[in-house]
Amino acid sequence: MSSVNQVVLIGNLGKDPVVLKNTEQGSFVRLSLATSKRFKTKAGEIQDDIQWHTVYLSNGIGRLAANHLKKGNKIFVFGELRTRDWQDKNGETHRVTAVYGRELKFLNNKPQLSNGMSEPVEDNHAYINAMQEIRKVLDTTSETK
Repeated sequence: MSSVNQVVLIGNLGKDPVVLKNTEQGSFVRLSLATSKRFKTKAGEIQDDIQWHTVYLSNGIGRLAANHLKKGNKIFVFGELRTRDWQDKNGETHRVTAVYGRELKFLNNKPQLSNGMSEPVEDNHAYINAMQEIRKVLDTTSETK
């Protein structure tokens, strides 16, 4: 039986992209991405559960992120999880898991018209496109079983 390591995230950047390495072929970039879900507690209060994800993008996709993304932008990321161990200055070993992105879509950046004005985009248009991408991923995954 084969295995699957695929991650789909839709969220907002917590800060501007950080360029770790820049080359002619592209950039290696780190993103801090927040995802959240809203739920109701037993007491009836509405709360948000916010999860922070470290996302790495390389080559052209990294350069695209570095040049066009800013804190607060909503994005769709498709990639895989990778875990690595590292040692701090005291010799203690730590484990970190991050997402290595293979696909990136901007969900709230509006295209610019030739006159410099933004083209109107329906609010749910980006969400629908992202859901279509997720369905493609899930369909591909189920075909490999």
